[in-house]
Amino acid sequence: MSAPVFAAIGDSFTAGQDPEVRPWPEDVAGWLPSWQLVNLAEAGASSDVVVANQLEPAISLRPALVSVICGANDVLLTTRPDVGAFATNFSKILAKLRRELPQTRVVTVTYPDVVQFMPLRPRSRARVENGLRELNDAIGWLARRYDAACLDFAGHPERGERENFAEDGFHPSDVGHRKAARAFALGLRDHFGIELEETA
Repeated sequence: MSAPVFAAIGDSFTAGQDPEVRPWPEDVAGWLPSWQLVNLAEAGASSDVVVANQLEPAISLRPALVSVICGANDVLLTTRPDVGAFATNFSKILAKLRRELPQTRVVTVTYPDVVQFMPLRPRSRARVENGLRELNDAIGWLARRYDAACLDFAGHPERGERENFAEDGFHPSDVGHRKAARAFALGLRDHFGIELEETA
């Protein structure tokens, strides 16, 4: 019997940004040693890039588990965030996963407040804060609609600690990736009853 596949799609939060820092899905794979990790995420990917470049390759793997984490770049890389366009893309992703892989476990997360450590001017800070708030509302609503697990990283008790972020104040640090891995692994256990090799 072939090993179950964990397919990860999304942006730099999942892909990693610093080649010296191990991205969190690799830790999760360590707690699922009988599984195969395929990380398809791309640094800088917006939700439309995930739809165009990552969704079909993920489906072709016939994975038992898919993580879908994207949207931050839809807010950060434009002066006028279009959360409605993101919601359309995110709905396409979840709907296609549900249609093509009805038995697959699908997981997403809300984004923590990343702007507190970013060097932004007041108007830009307010724009990003509002955009991320709307983004998280859309992620939560669509996860419920498509019966995907949504882990509340936005409400994580350690979300505001500076050590979780890299020097740019946005991408996860090594510590941030390790904490994300632990939260994700525990979420798999609690939401789906997936047995972990060791306590995360």
